[in-house]
Amino acid sequence: MNNIFIHQIFYDDISKNSLDPQLIPLDNTNGPSDWFEFYPIMDFLQKTKLQEDAWYGFLSPKFQQKTGIPAFELINIIYRYATHANVAIFSPAWDQLAYFKNPFEQGEFAHPGLLEISQQFINEISLNIDLTKLVTYSSTSVFSNFIIAKPEYWNKWLHIAEQFYKFSQEKNSAKHLILTQEINWGQ
Repeated sequence: MNNIFIHQIFYDDISKNSLDPQLIPLDNTNGPSDWFEFYPIMDFLQKTKLQEDAWYGFLSPKFQQKTGIPAFELINIIYRYATHANVAIFSPAWDQLAYFKNPFEQGEFAHPGLLEISQQFINEISLNIDLTKLVTYSSTSVFSNFIIAKPEYWNKWLHIAEQFYKFSQEKNSAKHLILTQEINWGQ
């Protein structure tokens, strides 16, 4: 089965040197630094025709550090479940998924105003989801874009991502300031 394409994104020489050799390097040295994995994923999907029954993933250089899952084990998991699923999620910070009702509530805790802006975006693209009532858990949510999925998922992701990118680019607007603020996690 040669249809698993798991990319690992790098931003500079330090992150490039930390990549797992079993994963496909994805260069984001010239991409916008404030979009982390989001922009290189979107850029790749816009430029690449995906193979219909293949699996694709786009991971940060810290995937193994955050999840404890080495690349060979990740690939074996995908092989094992390839005929039973279309999406596999590997979320670190499961405690944050358990403590908060959903990632938007968790995001509001760290970024005041994020929930309102997110709801505004969801309403604007007619997704018909009330984020204050959305309940998620470890099988329905993921942090850090640690998703390996087939094209059906990534095509839907891209459709929403392009709209979100456009939505967030109004420089100096309240939504832009909320969406681009940095968090100090006490590090």
